[in-house]
Amino acid sequence: MVIAVDASFLLQKHLKNYNNFIIECFNRLANNYPQHQFIYIYPKAIFQHSFEVKKNTFPLVISSSFSWHLSKYWWYTIKLPAVIKKHKADVLVSVYKQGVKNDKFSKCLIANDFFSKKEIVKDLKNADSVATSSVSIKTKVVNTYAIDEKKITVIYYAVSPLFKPVDWEEKELAKNKYASSIDYFLCLASFCTHENLITVLKAFSKFKQWQKKQHATNFV
Repeated sequence: MVIAVDASFLLQKHLKNYNNFIIECFNRLANNYPQHQFIYIYPKAIFQHSFEVKKNTFPLVISSSFSWHLSKYWWYTIKLPAVIKKHKADVLVSVYKQGVKNDKFSKCLIANDFFSKKEIVKDLKNADSVATSSVSIKTKVVNTYAIDEKKITVIYYAVSPLFKPVDWEEKELAKNKYASSIDYFLCLASFCTHENLITVLKAFSKFKQWQKKQHATNFV
């Protein structure tokens, strides 16, 4: 199978942490399925190969004489379909936006809480399958936009190998420094919308009521 990945999502630099999660997913897919070929399609304006280089992966850079903002229509309606046809890709995977309207290949959209509400309905309906990072996003998509839940798959976040257990002494030093010597939860706020941050705080408040023990919550 030939899998084409629209790498223009890397333009969303304010979503760097989520972008890194997507990159890690594809690195693992390429590593676990060497029989499949992965083509990463970049606009020249942002080219810096971010995925691991393997025998079954290669970057494809598409140049344009326009700025990215002006060339979006050209990218989705002309260039991407032409590249997919040339390389005989079986599926196109897009992140945040699925702007290609073509029934000759399958289309997968990876959507999260940061999608544009003005465009998400047609993008969701245009996609043959949808992947999200949480059950709450899946529920929101199904209930708000009337999308068949059978075509939505949840891919949960995973802990990076960089995160490892520390010994008791290091743990106590961290608690003293960041949480006034009490147990605490660490929340990566760059992944959260304003709405989700409120939900996190409500859940933390409920947890403290259950535990009847003092805890702190830290956002980074």
